[in-house]
Amino acid sequence: HRLRIDGAALGVARIDASPESILLQFKPGAPIDAAKVIKLIQKDRRYTLSGQDRLRMALSTQSAPERAQAARIALHAIT
Repeated sequence: HRLRIDGAALGVARIDASPESILLQFKPGAPIDAAKVIKLIQKDRRYTLSGQDRLRMALSTQSAPERAQAARIALHAIT
C-alpha cells in the first residue's frame, strides 16, 4: 500500500510487480522528467520503455518482499 502512495505522488497510476519485471504505468501529464528517464534507460539496461506511458524494469525475483524492494528502487530511480 505504501508503494502505491509513493507512486501516486510521482504520477504513477499503476505498479505491476511480477517475478520477471516491475512495470510502472504513468498517469497522463505525470511530472516525470523525460530526459532523466532516457538517461536511466541508457545507463541501466534493465529499464526499457513499454509504450509511451510505461517503464519496465527487468529482473528476477522470488518473493513478494523482493518485488516490493525492486519497485521502491524503480520509483527512486525516476525521482
